[in-house]
Order: sequence, then structure tokens, then C-alpha cells
Amino acid sequence: MSAEEGIKEDAALARSRDLQFKLISAAYESKDEEKIDMALYRVTTVRRMLANGLLELIEEVAEAEEREIGSDGTSEN
Repeated sequence: MSAEEGIKEDAALARSRDLQFKLISAAYESKDEEKIDMALYRVTTVRRMLANGLLELIEEVAEAEEREIGSDGTSEN
């Protein structure tokens, strides 16, 4: 998964209570303590990032980088 894909996935998770519930539910269904801890940590982290504006800042930077790098992978500068 690329960094851009990870950012988009985190943003979707932060904004969707359904996705958060599914992630946490799947972790609990596995009965694996590490998976449960990681799911809770991830949901908590992305929600906190959304609440304090950090997630939006990261999205803006990623979008600016995408615009700066052309579709052929070279810099426009």
C-alpha cells in the first residue's frame, strides 16, 4: 500500500463509524489480543487526528505532492 492509499484509508476510517465498528468487531471476533489492541489503537488514533485537524493537514500535503509530481512520475519543476 502506498502512502497516499494509507492516508485515504485512514481518512475514510476516521470519518466512518461503520468502518470503525467493522474493524473493531473483526478484531474481537478473532479473539487475538494483539489484533484487538491494534484495532482500538488505530481507530483511536485516526479519530484523534481528525478531531485535532492533523488528518486534514496530511491530506492537503499529500494532494499538493500529487499535483507537484506529474502523472508520469516526474516533478513539474
